[in-house]
Amino acid sequence: MFLTADKNSLKDKKYKSVIKIIILILSSFFCAWVFQYICFGRPTFIISAFFFCLILSFYDASRLGLNIFTLLLSLVYPAAKVFGSGVVQTAALDVVLTTNFEETVGFHEVLPLYLLLQGGVIFVVYLLLIIFNKKLSINLSGIKKIYRCLLTAAACICVFIYGYKAFEPRVSEMIEAYSFIVDEEEPKATDFKILSQTSKYDNYVVIIGESMRSDFMSAYGFPVDTTPFIKKMNKHYISNFISPAPNTTISVPRFLSLTVEGKLQDNNNAVTMAKLAGFDTHWISSQGYSGISCSSAGRVARYADSKSFVPVQNDFVLLPLIEKTLKNNHKKVIFVHIVGSHENPCSKLFGYPNSYKYNVGKVMNCYLATYNKTDELVQKVAEMLKEYSKSYSLAYFADHGLNFVESSGGYKIFRDPEIKQSYDVPFFVVASDINDNQEYKVTRSAFNMIDFYASWFGVKTNLTRDDYDIFRSESDSNPLVADYENALNPYNEKHDGIRATDVYQKMTEAK
Repeated sequence: MFLTADKNSLKDKKYKSVIKIIILILSSFFCAWVFQYICFGRPTFIISAFFFCLILSFYDASRLGLNIFTLLLSLVYPAAKVFGSGVVQTAALDVVLTTNFEETVGFHEVLPLYLLLQGGVIFVVYLLLIIFNKKLSINLSGIKKIYRCLLTAAACICVFIYGYKAFEPRVSEMIEAYSFIVDEEEPKATDFKILSQTSKYDNYVVIIGESMRSDFMSAYGFPVDTTPFIKKMNKHYISNFISPAPNTTISVPRFLSLTVEGKLQDNNNAVTMAKLAGFDTHWISSQGYSGISCSSAGRVARYADSKSFVPVQNDFVLLPLIEKTLKNNHKKVIFVHIVGSHENPCSKLFGYPNSYKYNVGKVMNCYLATYNKTDELVQKVAEMLKEYSKSYSLAYFADHGLNFVESSGGYKIFRDPEIKQSYDVPFFVVASDINDNQEYKVTRSAFNMIDFYASWFGVKTNLTRDDYDIFRSESDSNPLVADYENALNPYNEKHDGIRATDVYQKMTEAK
């Protein structure tokens, strides 16, 4: 009888041990599976083995750290899915440096509900694994400590070699980018040389928009009057203008700087070109509120003669600064970097009226209202130019577009570098001598913008094409775009996401 009881007890212990090992394997795999979404989407097998060996060797000591680590990863998971290839990348560096608590909350408010639910499910499932582990607590001393230590050491070495090979190039790139951003030394000198100059205007203004797609502008044919002033104003604009990247960090420096064979030369930029041409240069921004050292735009802005970063992300606060700068009689180029339609669009209105009540969700209605706000900003700047300038020209473009997905009866923002709408942005030029409203039905790549600045400023340089015409009739063939990892891919290989026409159809159905 006692022998039978001992056998049953032994079987019960073996059963519990097997269950315990299975749960430990599941915990290790689960942690590694989430980890891959944070770090570049790498395979989970080697990392899973590492976590499992770590648990076997020092389970009591490592369990708490592993549990906390995985639960934290589950909170980052929605953002990692939005970035597509993980948040440990150069594209996310500027976001990490400049984002505060309010921005973090706003970012999660515009995420699709299913992503937030997935993160919540991951959190709950792993929490249940923790509870089961605790209930099935057994002694793992049967595996000799020396063997466990050797096994873990071997796993650590393999993971180190694998991790170094897989992650070191990206980590080095991030360290280099961070070093540049926080570097307070004088920026690298430009290689530009002005060969000749016949500047046409006294004052130039470059407005760098944010997250604005051309297809949602009434100026580009959207049936709702989102940009009434821009639609009616005399301008020359391009029908299919392609942003160089799907996010601000990568896009803005490339909009403003020379790129050679995919490599950014941010010392050779529009600001340094304008300075060499004898213009006063000014950078006025409602982005980079943490300061010039914590902004991707700072890679170019630091070259300007004067720099103003307002502490709030309300674009209208920039207007007095722009007016004060325009009152100066010196010839000048003013770069205005606005927040525009950035996530969360509702938080970028700052009391600006939102007349959109369509059944397309709060995020989309606010997004359309930010177009009206940007339209009014452009109107006020154009009026200032007329008042304070004998001759002037204004260029407007957005740094990138946005991708939307259907969510909870409306639309939510989901950034995706594989979607064409992530790159489809407006571009137009206004000038004191432009007296018509003309659309140029061509495709143009923003990677050629440095040639535009030279032509626009009326200069010839050693690094730009002579007599470049951004409004020429021939389209750019097979334009390239950069993804979150700075890899260049053909724009034409991207696919369509939700179009503005799809949204408008739903808006009209709701009526």
